[in-house]
Amino acid sequence: MWRIAFILIVFGLMSPPLRGIAYIDGETSANLIPYINRVETLVINEGQGGKVNGMAQALLMLDFSKTKVVINGYCFSSCTLLLSSPNTFITKNAKFYVHSSYNASCIRGEWRYFLGQDTNALMLKLFDQNTATWIVKNRAFYSVDLVMIPNDVIMQDYGSKVIDSDYETLNRSYEPVYKMGKKCH
Repeated sequence: MWRIAFILIVFGLMSPPLRGIAYIDGETSANLIPYINRVETLVINEGQGGKVNGMAQALLMLDFSKTKVVINGYCFSSCTLLLSSPNTFITKNAKFYVHSSYNASCIRGEWRYFLGQDTNALMLKLFDQNTATWIVKNRAFYSVDLVMIPNDVIMQDYGSKVIDSDYETLNRSYEPVYKMGKKCH
């Protein structure tokens, strides 16, 4: 009997009332999961992505959840997969960046990146058509450097998810540019 109750709680089919707002900055997949089914709204001001399998777990949990996710700032890497959830909304402050999935190894003092094209193909299936087409045409999954998806492309696919924002934002006066370092130990 306790197993059934555990499953119902984990997937949000039986849970206490949702309360309040939580703000997430940092690795999105690891920080998102503990709040699903515990708060009404999760606001992402800077979602730095994380492991794709962690985000897949978060997406599955969101499908069975009453928690609303609001992307209100920078959304990098696997964070962008949240666009595929019906419980995710975006504000006019949202900016989305993608790169290829990869494994990195330090070989003779330099990082070597092995692109994960199988994972990239799976990720493309989660994006709506215009966004997936833009990623392919612009070869965004052929580099480990972040590439910004233009807002007009996002609006074509996800314009219905835009909501007005009264949420706190991080005050940023720069566009982030993350380049993978070449030297390692």
